[in-house]
Amino acid sequence: QETPSRAAQGREVMSRFAEATAKLPPDWRDIVLLRDVCGLPIETIAKDLEMSPKAVAGHLRRGRERLRIAFPDYA
Repeated sequence: QETPSRAAQGREVMSRFAEATAKLPPDWRDIVLLRDVCGLPIETIAKDLEMSPKAVAGHLRRGRERLRIAFPDYA
């Protein structure tokens, strides 16, 4: 069962993650969210965004790198 302190901690983590992702360039943010939050495969993201899988992977890598700096708990 979730305790009030655990719920507050979860809200804090989500708030920090939202702030960090909001600072990403829009393309990077969209790709990070589609891959890491929604769980879409790179190939699907590439098709949906009309990009090559290699370009999507590059944006994903750079977005994740930026998040690691701003949000060290991000894996």
